[in-house]
Amino acid sequence: MADAALVTEDNLAALGNTLFISRLSATYTEGERVIQEAVARDCWEDIGILATTKATKHRPATFYKAYEGEVALYDKT
Repeated sequence: MADAALVTEDNLAALGNTLFISRLSATYTEGERVIQEAVARDCWEDIGILATTKATKHRPATFYKAYEGEVALYDKT
């Protein structure tokens, strides 16, 4: 699991074939492409409620969903 700041050309070169999970920064057009793909396919994995704070009438808990996609950056997928 990695912060989005890991996704730079130099860092990806240093990682080689090491796989990781990260949110892709909105500055990459590949991120927008995968978001559009996720919405079009409507095939989400339910993660659920992650907060430890109890929901209230005026502040319901957030329910998270995820979509796994593959991007190509700097000539690598």
